[in-house]
Amino acid sequence: MHELSIVKNLVKTVLSRYTPAENEKIISVNVVMGEMHDYEEEWLTKYFVQMTAGTVLDGAMLKVERLPVKLHCRNCGAEFGNSKEEEAVLLACKKCGSYDIEIVNGREFYIKELEVEA
Repeated sequence: MHELSIVKNLVKTVLSRYTPAENEKIISVNVVMGEMHDYEEEWLTKYFVQMTAGTVLDGAMLKVERLPVKLHCRNCGAEFGNSKEEEAVLLACKKCGSYDIEIVNGREFYIKELEVEA
């Protein structure tokens, strides 16, 4: 259900910041989403279609680019990733075992670009 509020804010942001020229059509809204988000792309897409109906985004696609989780160990400087299965486990450095870990990538959610056709 979190997908609904995310898509609502996404559509609101695009509509408030971009007005296509008379001969332009928005083909897609491309977003970047870190793997730490557990949003279901299927629901993001369904809500996007519903919320864009009758707007300048009507018919546009929502494209989601996933960014993998990237972690940095403050103890030894190692950088490594974690899979979704490993997320539930305490985050420890794969090199030295330290728990002094910084999340570098994986929490992002932003609009990367709009694809427009003239």
